[in-house]
Amino acid sequence: MKALLLALLGLALLAAVAQAATLGDEETVMKKVQDYVQQVAQTAKDTFSKVQESEIAQQARDWVHTRAEDINQFWEVLKDKFSVLWEPQPPGQ
Repeated sequence: MKALLLALLGLALLAAVAQAATLGDEETVMKKVQDYVQQVAQTAKDTFSKVQESEIAQQARDWVHTRAEDINQFWEVLKDKFSVLWEPQPPGQ
């Protein structure tokens, strides 16, 4: 009986150690995944910063700004030309 009890106790201890090792492995894997995700996020952030700072990106921003100004000027010309249509006319004209 004592041998059976010792065997069961040893088996339970072995199972507990194995489970603890498995949990430790899971934590290690989880830590590695978190580190990898942080590294990828930092790389993406660095790459995005480099693209924003690049000369081509600056030229693109300048081009968009110039086109926006052109559109605004065109809109002002249209408003001036057609403002007569929006002004209230006195009755009888």
